[in-house]
Amino acid sequence: MLQPDISIVQELRLPCFDRAPGMPLMAYPLPQPNFTVEFVNSIPPDTFDWRNWHEEIERRNGRLRAENARIIARPEKQPAREEREAAEANEANQVAVGR
Repeated sequence: MLQPDISIVQELRLPCFDRAPGMPLMAYPLPQPNFTVEFVNSIPPDTFDWRNWHEEIERRNGRLRAENARIIARPEKQPAREEREAAEANEANQVAVGR
C-alpha cells in the first residue's frame, strides 16, 4: 500500500482531448449550472422604496380615497334605476300572481 518510490505527479496522465478549431478545451465533468445563482438572477428587482414606505402607503391610500370618492359621487342615476327595477319586479310579480 505504501510505496514511496511512486509519485502521483509523475504517473498522472491526462487524455488527449480533440477539439474543434477555435473551441475551448473541455474537460470532464462539464461545469454544472448553479441552481441558487440561476434562481436569484431570475427574481425581478424590488422597485419599492423601503426607506420611505410610509410615504408610499399614504400615496396609495390617497389614490384609493380619490377613486372611492369618484365612485360614490358618480351614480346620480342610481335612485331612478332602483325605482325602475322595483317597478319591473312589481309588474312581474303581478303578472305571476294574475295567472
